[in-house]
Amino acid sequence: MNTFIHSMNIEDIDLNLMPVFSALMRHQSVSRAAEHLHLSQPAVSNALRRLRVLFDDMLFVRNGSSMEATDKARSIAHAIENGLQGFARAFSDEISFEPHKSERHFMIACNDDVECAVIPALMKDIAVSAPSVHIRTCRLTDTVAQLQNSVVDIVIGRRTEPLPRFIQQEPCYTDRYVSLYKERHSLLKKRPSLSTWLSAKHLVITPTGGDEGRIDHVLSADGLQRTVTMRTHHFMAAPIIVASTDLVVTVPERVADIFADVYGLRKTKPPFNIPPIYYTVACHANKSETPAIAWMRKRILACMRCS
Repeated sequence: MNTFIHSMNIEDIDLNLMPVFSALMRHQSVSRAAEHLHLSQPAVSNALRRLRVLFDDMLFVRNGSSMEATDKARSIAHAIENGLQGFARAFSDEISFEPHKSERHFMIACNDDVECAVIPALMKDIAVSAPSVHIRTCRLTDTVAQLQNSVVDIVIGRRTEPLPRFIQQEPCYTDRYVSLYKERHSLLKKRPSLSTWLSAKHLVITPTGGDEGRIDHVLSADGLQRTVTMRTHHFMAAPIIVASTDLVVTVPERVADIFADVYGLRKTKPPFNIPPIYYTVACHANKSETPAIAWMRKRILACMRCS
């Protein structure tokens, strides 16, 4: 490996040299590169000298009337070109955002119940309005940390109070809890009584860990307790297990409707009052009004309010 990589920090590199390298690769001529960059030939020649020192290689050698790239130049050309394109996309998205042309990557943090409820509608929407935009999701672990450290662009999750001032969140959608169980459940019928529901065996989903879910806190406040025989972190495992056992799972209705349709499960409202679930879209205040983030936030909100 070139000692340059070991001895130089990226802060010490003049990034203005990289467009010169790219132009020389493309045009194989100092004069044509200068014309392309709207620079003088001496300025491009000086930049080439600095590039040769930087990479400890001739990079381009004269061959007749053209400048031929060395093996070293060819080996680094792809990385430099990708870097320049990345810079161009980043600055373009900060200043203006054209969805139908953009190839931007968005990182969205959410748990898999939200992913099931939100992402299909979002992908259907942007397939038309922004066909080259890329979406990547990751597990929501800590709204504050993930946004503060720029790990993600947007968080979709249950409303959290209070949040630091640098995080902006706005309402996305409201959901309610429903219970799912198999059609031929040995104990539960269409509308089970509270005592029957409590005595059934329950599967509890706790995406962030812990032994109790929100339902258990509500029951405990009323001096009640259900029979919990299994806990999991994963929403997607729940319907498969429920469909083949006598377990009951209580989940948000949007994802419950999907599970009921796919796995043939029965859905019912639990026989006691549970407060609704409020979901929000959150982003860092510094990014909230950048064109790309503002556009994506609006698309998510539009998809959920129309569904």
